[in-house]
Amino acid sequence: MNRDNIRNMLENADIIQNEETYYQFAGLGYNPAIIEQVSIINIQCCQLFMKSYDSQSELFLASLEILADDGTKSLEQELHETRNVGILIRDTG
Repeated sequence: MNRDNIRNMLENADIIQNEETYYQFAGLGYNPAIIEQVSIINIQCCQLFMKSYDSQSELFLASLEILADDGTKSLEQELHETRNVGILIRDTG
């Protein structure tokens, strides 16, 4: 897979993940499974990129950042779910 394909996959995944995250933060209906699946896609794309490119460039470092961020996406989801429940309880209680 070449860099353009990886870049396109990462851009599309980012768009989907940002949309679902927006819905989550806004208290709208969202699908946590989509966020987790996109995280897995991000991790796989970054791993492919890092295997094919070993120079210390901005892209390489960005791939490391995405791996770190998406590697903890399920914990982030849990935190936001707990926060949203706490906000709802406070507002209705």
